[in-house]
Amino acid sequence: MARSPHPNTRPARDLPPELRRVSVPPAARAWVASAAREPVVSVQRLAGASSTAVHRLVTTSGASLVVRRYLWPGFLADEPIAPRREANALAFACSRGLPVPELAAVDLDGSEIGDGVPTLLMTYLPGWPVAAPDPMALAELLAAIHATDATGLGHDYFRWFADIELSPPRKATNARLWSRAFDVWSAEMSDFKPVLIHRDFHPGNVLWRRGRASGVVDWANACRGPIGCDVAHCRNDLIRTTGFDAADAFETAYRELTGFDLDPYWEIASVIDHGPSPWTSRQISDAERRLGRAMAELGVSVGKGATSPARPPGRPSSDRSLSPLVVASAVADQFEQIPARHVRLLGSGWDHDVYLVDRTWVFRFPRRAEQVPWLEREIALMTKISPVLGPLAPRFRWQGAPNAVFPYPFVGYRRLPGGGADESRRIDHAGLARDLGVAIGRLHGIDTASTAPTPAGWESQSWQDNNTKLVAVADVVRSRLPAGLLKQARPYLEGEVPAPPTDGPLRFIHNDICPDHVLIDRHSGRLSGLIDFSDSMVGDPVLDFVGLIGIGDRRFIEAVVDNYAHPVGDNFWAKLVWLTRVLSLRWLADATVDSPDKVDRHLTWVERAFDA
Repeated sequence: MARSPHPNTRPARDLPPELRRVSVPPAARAWVASAAREPVVSVQRLAGASSTAVHRLVTTSGASLVVRRYLWPGFLADEPIAPRREANALAFACSRGLPVPELAAVDLDGSEIGDGVPTLLMTYLPGWPVAAPDPMALAELLAAIHATDATGLGHDYFRWFADIELSPPRKATNARLWSRAFDVWSAEMSDFKPVLIHRDFHPGNVLWRRGRASGVVDWANACRGPIGCDVAHCRNDLIRTTGFDAADAFETAYRELTGFDLDPYWEIASVIDHGPSPWTSRQISDAERRLGRAMAELGVSVGKGATSPARPPGRPSSDRSLSPLVVASAVADQFEQIPARHVRLLGSGWDHDVYLVDRTWVFRFPRRAEQVPWLEREIALMTKISPVLGPLAPRFRWQGAPNAVFPYPFVGYRRLPGGGADESRRIDHAGLARDLGVAIGRLHGIDTASTAPTPAGWESQSWQDNNTKLVAVADVVRSRLPAGLLKQARPYLEGEVPAPPTDGPLRFIHNDICPDHVLIDRHSGRLSGLIDFSDSMVGDPVLDFVGLIGIGDRRFIEAVVDNYAHPVGDNFWAKLVWLTRVLSLRWLADATVDSPDKVDRHLTWVERAFDA
C-alpha cells in the first residue's frame, strides 16, 4: 500500500531558497558520526520540513538518527531562541515520558560543526503523519501534553507579531472584520492557566504507526502557555488539510475529554499568527469564516459584510445591545459572589442570548421585550420541573432584575455537565434511550392544571400551519435533496399530505427536545441534562419525540418510547411520521439559508424521517 503524502509537503518553489535541494554537508555528517561513535552510511531527506532542514541518517550498526539544521536565516531572525527552546523542550518532554525524540547531541551556534548553523541531533521515531487522523486519538495525545506539569520549562508564551503593524490581506473581502479582529487581539489577551503547550501541534507533526500515535515532533515553539493556542492552531491546520468538519470534530473530542471550552479569542489569535505571510484566496475565505464566528461569539460588531454564526432565517432582531462587557457588568453589579471576569457567548437563539460566566454559570438574557413574559413564566415553571427531573434540569439560582445596564430580567444557573447531542462523539444510544424515556415520562407526569398558557396561545394553533410554512420554503429544500429522497418528499413540499388528527390526553411537555437541548455526558455517553424549557406547555406528548430524529433513527425513538411511562395511543406513530418529515424538511431549509456547514447533518435527519 502506497504511503500517503506528508500533510506538510509544499512545492519547492514555496520553500525558502536555503531549504531547496539541501543535503547534509561533510562537516555535519562528521559531527553526527562523532556523536554516534560510528560512521554514517546513508542519508535521507525527510518530508514535511518547511523552516529547517531535516534528515534521517543511518549508522553502520543500523541505528537511525535525525539531524535538524536551522539553515534558514529568516526563521532565526524571527526566533533566534528557537534552537535552544527546542533542545530544552525535547529534554523536558522526554524526561516526563511524552512520546518525543530523545536528544543525542546539540550544537546551538554551529561552532562545533564549523558552519555557524544551529543543529540538533535526536533519535528517530518510526511512523508517518496522517492528514485526517482519528479526532479522539489526536485529542487524547494533545490532552496528555497539556496534563504535563510545565514547571521548570523556562520558556513562556508570548504573542507573535505584537511589534508590527498588521493589516488585512490584500484580497480580503471584509477589511472591517480584520481590523476589528486585530483590535480584539491586541487589546487584551484572554485569561489562561499556563500549561505545557507544543504551539505547533497539528497532524503534520504527529506520527502514527499501526493505528497508534508513535510520537510528536518539531518542538521549536514549545513553552508554558494557553491550551487554547494549541487547540485553535490544530483546528487551523485541520481546516487547511481536511475541512471545517474535521476541525470541529477535533475540538469536540478535546472538550469531551477535558471539559475545556475554546475561547473565541484563541481562534482570532490563531488566524493572526499567520502574520504578514502571503495569503491564498482559500486561506482568506477560511480565515474570514473563523473570524466572523469568533467575533460574533464575543459579541463584537463588525459592521456590514461580516460573516456570522449560523442563524435560523427570519429570526426576529434584538431590541437591545448586549456584549460580554454588558453581561459582565449586569451580572457582577447584582451578584457579588460572581466576579464575572470571564464571559463568552455560548449561543444566540430566537428568543435568548446565552453566556457562560466564569466558566461556571450560564446566564440567559431575553432578546426582546416581548420575550419577558415567557421568561417570567419559565421561572415559575422551573419550580415544578426541577424537582421532577432532579440534576437533569437547570435550577435558576440567579434572577437578575432590570437595571440601567440591562433593561429586562434575566436568569442564571450552574452549568450542567456534558455537551449537546448534536456535538457529542460518544453516545450510548441504548442507555440514552432509556434515560430519555424515563425523563420524558417524568416530565409528562407533571400536573397540567396549574400550568399557565403560553403568551402566544400556541396551545390552540393547528399543526396544519407547519404545512403552510413548509410550502413557503419548498424551493430552497428541493435543490438539496437527492432524486430518490426528493420523490418521497415532493407530496409534503407541495402541501398534499394533511396533518393527522390529534388524539389522546394532553400532557405537560418540554416542546423543544432537540439535539442541542439534550446534554450528553462526555464519558458515559448517557443523558446528563435537559435545558431550555421556555416553550414548555400543555400539548400533545408526541411533540417531545419529534426532535429525537436528530439523535437517532426510528429504532432509537422506539427504544425511547419503550422506556416511557405513559401510553402513547394508536395514532402516535402516524403523528410522529408526519411531524418528523414536515419539520425536518423545514429545518433543512433553515440550514440551507443560514447554516450551510450543517446541511449534511440535516439531510441525515430528513433521510431518517423518510425511512420511518
